[in-house]
Amino acid sequence: MLQVMHDAMQDDSERRALEEDITGKILWTCWRGIALEIQHVVENVTDRIQMMDDVALETRAHCLWDIGQVFKQTLPEPPDDGRAHLRRIMADAKADTSKYQLIRSARRAGGGVGRETSEESR
Repeated sequence: MLQVMHDAMQDDSERRALEEDITGKILWTCWRGIALEIQHVVENVTDRIQMMDDVALETRAHCLWDIGQVFKQTLPEPPDDGRAHLRRIMADAKADTSKYQLIRSARRAGGGVGRETSEESR
């Protein structure tokens, strides 16, 4: 259905906006999946460390502390990493903001975003 809708569009700005919306949703879904998988693995590892009765409590505590230090030292990538556009479309997807719908709404309200298609000028 999206492919048919995309192919039927005559306006490049609407087409690009729809492509961006779809890409953002895909990226956001992948990001959430990866984050949940990492969380699950870390929970399993920390649970196993805590349940190791044959290892001294102090040693287990040190292992957990080491894991915490790894996460603490992990920094987000700098904002000038060339991925700002991808971060923005993921943020839009997270907020359920559709650039395509914003463009369509602005045109209906007379905002004149982009070029008007023959269908809209009727």
